[in-house]
Amino acid sequence: MAGAPFGNNNATKSKPWRDMLDRAIKQDDGKRLRAAAEALLNAAAGEYKLEDSQLGAIKELTDRLDGKPHQTLSGPEDRDLIPLSIRIEHVKPDGSVA
Repeated sequence: MAGAPFGNNNATKSKPWRDMLDRAIKQDDGKRLRAAAEALLNAAAGEYKLEDSQLGAIKELTDRLDGKPHQTLSGPEDRDLIPLSIRIEHVKPDGSVA
């Protein structure tokens, strides 16, 4: 079974940091958020270079607002991974397997 168990209410818990970010964004009509997005787009277009601290702040803001991207796993040449099973045996001092 993947994901949270049935009846899990974690998503409904209070998230004060996210709530404060939302409030700050709404308070200035999203002007600072738009400035951050434009700075990132301009840097990607090669118009200027962002400082590491600016890029880190934009990444942190993005992760807080939209969530971190899901990690995808793949094998060589983007083929699906092969399932792996591991068998652990206890070997007794006399060499027999328990």
